[in-house]
Amino acid sequence: MVNDGSGVLVTALSAEHSYVLTARHNLLKERTNVASLMEPNETVVKLRDGTEIEVRQLIVSPMLDIAVIVVVSQTLDPTATSTSVEMEQSMWLVGFPEIRRNSNEPLRLFPGQIESFDAMSIDVSTKSFATVDEVRGVSGGGVYIKVANRWILVAVEYEMEGRPQEGHNWLRCIGIPAFDNLIRDHGFPPILPPFLLSFAGLANAVFPLPGFECPATLQRLRTALLSVIRTNLATDSPTPNGILNTFGKRLLVQEDPECSLLDRKLWISWLEYLTLSVLLDRPQIVDADYIEKLRSRRRFLYSGSEGEWTAFVERIIQSDLGGLADDGLVLVSNRIEGSPAKTRSIKDLSRVVPDIGLPLSGAFDIGIPRKPIGKVKLFHLDGLHMDCIVRQEELYDNKLGLDEHTVLQLLAEAYRAAIAQ
Repeated sequence: MVNDGSGVLVTALSAEHSYVLTARHNLLKERTNVASLMEPNETVVKLRDGTEIEVRQLIVSPMLDIAVIVVVSQTLDPTATSTSVEMEQSMWLVGFPEIRRNSNEPLRLFPGQIESFDAMSIDVSTKSFATVDEVRGVSGGGVYIKVANRWILVAVEYEMEGRPQEGHNWLRCIGIPAFDNLIRDHGFPPILPPFLLSFAGLANAVFPLPGFECPATLQRLRTALLSVIRTNLATDSPTPNGILNTFGKRLLVQEDPECSLLDRKLWISWLEYLTLSVLLDRPQIVDADYIEKLRSRRRFLYSGSEGEWTAFVERIIQSDLGGLADDGLVLVSNRIEGSPAKTRSIKDLSRVVPDIGLPLSGAFDIGIPRKPIGKVKLFHLDGLHMDCIVRQEELYDNKLGLDEHTVLQLLAEAYRAAIAQ
């Protein structure tokens, strides 16, 4: 809630603050007088449970009815946004109607559909509003669509469309690009999760290695692997945000929604992929140049799917594999719980290559370079860890008194042998 209206709490690429997107008039003492802007200490922002959060700065547009409230950093899931909408697409408006402010559940979700849109604005209709009283207080609320069963923020509502007596239940909304521009123009970081700032915050989540029996051996292995990260990836290696800007959707399996790029699991897996590459290659420096050259031998792809990765091998083959050597390696990761049933796909990938004489089952991006499959090997990263570390636990037994250098050598040999099969 933002004063008497609503707002959308989103992540910022910052360790210090988050943002609340809202309608500008929610911050004015007089709705139509831009000069009557409140001070930050006069602005009341509350979470759904009624907890008030500290407001640090107000950023308002001089032309549009939009504003960004800079608040103290909040812990929340990454905010996926999109500019891609369709006519008559289902949408959901989320806000805090004035008539529900004192109820046990002040938040309300209003289903509807997108009626029209242009580069900056979106008009939506709802199935729920009967009177103006029911929409009062919702201004500043978020408009969401669903993609691959995920909520995607596409706009913020700011007023009813047309005259109230028309009663057609249309609402006017401003698309997220306008907020992105406002944030950028004032020199603030973009709407992205803060874990993209640095791999340091992700390091403790790598190589969880479920299934280990000896806690001491597990701790010793993870300590050795973390030392590889601290030694090789702490200074010269690009940040997660740098990797995102460089590769973008090329990190994803073909047809995977762009919102998957904000999955924390993707960036944990990327860090494991680089760590594995350091073990195998022993490069002098892990910088942008090394990472670019690495793609010719070893490619990383991610899917936000929670199922078995072998179910989308065809989409993996259709992904960005341009420039990969004929005998190159593709390491795949996804959001599957636990270890996948298979670590490696079938060796004869021609069996799953679609017949080019038949229509594709899904969208085919002609902008992505295609590659003959040749002898390319497909492995699931989590399965590889399971085979090379967890299932060979006795090889690294803490009671053997192995030093860190020997442990890392054994790890490299295990991965090299598995990949060579």
